[in-house]
Amino acid sequence: MNTKPCLSWIGHLSCRLMAIALISLGAHAASVNTSKADGIPIEGAQKLLDQFKSLQDRSAVSKDSKANSELSALGKDLAAFPAKPATMPPAAAAAMWLDLYDRFKKLPKAQLESYDSPLSEAEKQGVSMLGLVEALPPPSSWPALGDLIRSQERKASHAADHRLAAFVGFLLADTEGTERELKKLRDEASEGRDWLRRRLNPVRHGGAGTGSKFKLSSKAFSDYLRQLEETRREGRIRVVVPDLVSIAGEAQSESLILRALKLPGVTISVPSGGATHALAKKIAKRQIKSLVEPQWELVTGINDVELYEALAARFPETAKKDMPRTAFEKRPDEYQPDFQLPGRSPKDIARVHYLFGLIALGKNDAAVKTAHELSASAFGEETFERAWRAFDKGRHASSINRFCLDLLRQRPELSLWSQCAAIAAAQRQGEELLALARSALAEPGKSLASRSAMRHRLLDVLLAMDRVEDALTELRLGAQGAAPGVSEQAASAEGKHRLKLALRLGTLGQALDREELIAEAEALVARSLGAGGTREGSGGEDFSRDWYESDRSITEFVEILLERGRYGGAERVLLALFREQTAALTMGKEQAYRDAVLLQGHIAKPVALLAAVYDQAGRHLDVLVLLDQFGGWGSPDLIAIADRVPEIMVPAARALHKTGRSGVAAEVLKLHLQARPQDDRAFALLVELLGLSAKPWLEALYARDRFEERPLIWKAHLLLQANQLDEAETTIRQALKVDPTDGEQKAGDRARAYAVLAAVLRSKGKAEEATFFDKVVEAVRLAEAGDRLSKAGLVQRSLKVYEKASWLFADAYCVQWRLAERLVAMGSMEEAKKHYQIAFERMPEQFGQVANVCFGCEGVFTHRESMSVAEEVLTRIAKASPERPQIHYLLGQLRNAQGRMIEAYQNYRRASSLDPDYLDAWREAYRLRKDILLSDEETNEIAIKMLSLDPMGRHSADTFDDVSDLSTLWSIFERAAARNLPIPDTLYPLNASSLGIERYYAKVGMRFDLLGASRSNLVRSRSAASPGGAIARVGFVREALGIRNYAGWY
Repeated sequence: MNTKPCLSWIGHLSCRLMAIALISLGAHAASVNTSKADGIPIEGAQKLLDQFKSLQDRSAVSKDSKANSELSALGKDLAAFPAKPATMPPAAAAAMWLDLYDRFKKLPKAQLESYDSPLSEAEKQGVSMLGLVEALPPPSSWPALGDLIRSQERKASHAADHRLAAFVGFLLADTEGTERELKKLRDEASEGRDWLRRRLNPVRHGGAGTGSKFKLSSKAFSDYLRQLEETRREGRIRVVVPDLVSIAGEAQSESLILRALKLPGVTISVPSGGATHALAKKIAKRQIKSLVEPQWELVTGINDVELYEALAARFPETAKKDMPRTAFEKRPDEYQPDFQLPGRSPKDIARVHYLFGLIALGKNDAAVKTAHELSASAFGEETFERAWRAFDKGRHASSINRFCLDLLRQRPELSLWSQCAAIAAAQRQGEELLALARSALAEPGKSLASRSAMRHRLLDVLLAMDRVEDALTELRLGAQGAAPGVSEQAASAEGKHRLKLALRLGTLGQALDREELIAEAEALVARSLGAGGTREGSGGEDFSRDWYESDRSITEFVEILLERGRYGGAERVLLALFREQTAALTMGKEQAYRDAVLLQGHIAKPVALLAAVYDQAGRHLDVLVLLDQFGGWGSPDLIAIADRVPEIMVPAARALHKTGRSGVAAEVLKLHLQARPQDDRAFALLVELLGLSAKPWLEALYARDRFEERPLIWKAHLLLQANQLDEAETTIRQALKVDPTDGEQKAGDRARAYAVLAAVLRSKGKAEEATFFDKVVEAVRLAEAGDRLSKAGLVQRSLKVYEKASWLFADAYCVQWRLAERLVAMGSMEEAKKHYQIAFERMPEQFGQVANVCFGCEGVFTHRESMSVAEEVLTRIAKASPERPQIHYLLGQLRNAQGRMIEAYQNYRRASSLDPDYLDAWREAYRLRKDILLSDEETNEIAIKMLSLDPMGRHSADTFDDVSDLSTLWSIFERAAARNLPIPDTLYPLNASSLGIERYYAKVGMRFDLLGASRSNLVRSRSAASPGGAIARVGFVREALGIRNYAGWY
């Protein structure tokens, strides 16, 4: 059997004939023509292709012109250079690289820039500043490179020479030389290029602080204040106050803070929290009359009501109409350069804290008045949501119920209904809120959009009160069709409104496990799409916006249909969606516009989902027909859409496997899994294809990223199948050490490691231990059912499911946490505390080195209640077991939530000292670097350590900007690059799409290597950077050399 890729058109034709023969002999025999679950016939791929025909252009194809010969030669030399330094003296390698740089410097500007093409002419030939740095010779050549640049024969005659000299100085840790070259660049920048001067000013070459020799002390802060007192900075500035109390004591700290508060144009922030933050608040209140700027950032919680009111009285807001413009006044945007989104200014954030403080004090009228000062969007912002979650709704249930009723009566458009309904229902006070919602919906004169939003609010209240049938009645009432004779635009708006209700009905049907509701939703979704449910305009921005708005919800609904075997219904929905997208694309648009959109693959997503339907229905020929004959993939080869449309990869691989091309199928799966190692469907198919021979590749995949547990899980699965039980148990326990929670996995795939461990133990005759882990998996599945109920709005029902899961496996912290969170949402604080306690007691043993917190357990230390329980439990365990790194990590999380940043940092470093590979601890310590003004040396140490543990940056922050030790950085990525996995040039030709691209290029008279560019991005997303590539990502290097998305420099 030929399993080689069909790369040529002729070879591909023979493969197609072979595939059709195979399918006719049996591969298609297992396919489904009618869904058993819904009885709807499956129409097949041809139905979609018929719809697509009207979009395609059928003009002739021509070839492009030859590339510039000099540019092409430089591209070839640059591509060949990285292999040469290993075979030549360091000085010779430095000279050869410098020659490449000089040739690049002389390129015409026109070849380096492009305004009408994704890539410049230089980049099309593989020539760019980024490419030069990626080709940098190793550290052994850097001293010679510095000598060459400083030599008398090479005098700087170009800004590029100063840039290079600054860059090489940074390579060699020559701070004085680097600063000297930067000063020359700044001095040479003309007045017309102020932007260049500003770009170079913030360049840092010492790491995270204010210079490599900076040391945090009260004297350093005092000296900084003196500079501000002597020289007024332009615009407003924000001064970060360090943890002065721990450095210098309260008396000296008070003097320094007072000086800062008296500076004009200065607002202070104390991100380290703790005693210094409390002291700054006390001083601001006491010295309120002498403040020259409103210090809103000091208002951080519900206990700051007095401070907020003092600031508001000292700095009252004046309406703009009462502020006549004079010749002496600069516009605010001239005075304050920092752009702030509405609702996110320091005062807006302070106002949210003040609002909850008023509710806690029972000052309802003042709270409602303050809420009127917030925009509607502010109630959906993170600041408000965090404050709501943290608020003690049990203690203040009566106050918050009254606040909800009074505010929503006046502003029913707000998004507070579901939160307020959960509290009201738990306190058996929901009827008044329900009556208010019905009244708001019935109010005459509302627009369709307002009525639609209010109907969803009413559904929120009914479901929170567990009145499912009433909610269904309202939902069906709202989903009735548009009145006859309405305009097309009105019908489209009605369709969009019905689509949202239909998708909500599907979510509700899944949560309740009611097949008739899913069937009803299925028909309603298809009908709504047919009425323009995703289309508001005629393409352009409306086309893209509406598609992306509906994309996730429709995708989730299709997954529900597939999960329940409703393949015919899923096909019907996706065909309707495709009709909508093509209608939006063709409405009033010329062929050139259609071609451009097709070239970008804008309508490929529903086709990929349709392929997934055919895949699960066993109709693999239809998958191949879509790959071969659909012209809208936006790429000539499957490899180029692997990241843009990842849903196509597993269906494509299975179709290839079923038609005798298992080798190609395996390559498709391997490429897919390199970027998406969480896809268990792809792993399952790969091990089915390769069996135990997949083991070396799984080991290589794990070696590339040792914090990804999935390769270990599937390796253990293979070993179990081969009856190699001891190695299987060792492997699966190693996976559990990495990440036992599976928090990032979708429902149904979580806790897979526990399932495999149970199977291994049972095969070894350890039935009792196996049963224990079976219960872990069963408890997680029950909790996922509770999640579906909670997502649907049925909070009270979800509690019962979580309780059942907790009885099944009481030690699962994720189940206990979910239960506590839902109780808090309903205001049952005392009951929630019991479950928080169990959760915190079990967390340390269930956290790995990259603990993806269990789904539904986000915001672990948000509530005051959870923090008080965590304080008692974690400090007790830390005293009993101080050697456990997870305890110190969790204490760090707690201290962070409490605003005690110095202590949080110390806890994270304690955890990382106990387990040097504890990536989460290193990451959290790094995140605090600016809050606690960490020294440059220590920041560089943490940044380097994180990169050594996670060079691909899949599990941690991008720390390149804080690296100053480039020699060590080179060594880290030299080792990491050796672990990169091979990536093919092509996978499977998309013939119709390739032909469409060729026609488009012939028509517009241009050519772009779409496959090459896509593959370049694909390689970068699946591989650790080369050593030179890692250096190119360092902030100073990017700024000094002007590395941008095009070939040239700034």
